[in-house]
Amino acid sequence: MEFDILRKIIAEVMHVDIREITQETSFRDDLVADSLDLFQICSMVETRFGIRLREADFSRVATAGDILRILKQEKE
Repeated sequence: MEFDILRKIIAEVMHVDIREITQETSFRDDLVADSLDLFQICSMVETRFGIRLREADFSRVATAGDILRILKQEKE
């Protein structure tokens, strides 16, 4: 459920087909995302899931799966 929502956010920001996004999808290599794209994705995740990502979390984000792991940690 969380990953489906995350995939929708990423697809919307990056203008890609949702089916292209897996947990292994690299923001930089696969989606050619820049820092602004990543910031927008993380901001939308914060709003949608009601969490606050720390600056240290941003540096650990390389794939869609990284955001999913952070989400699960924040919800615990």
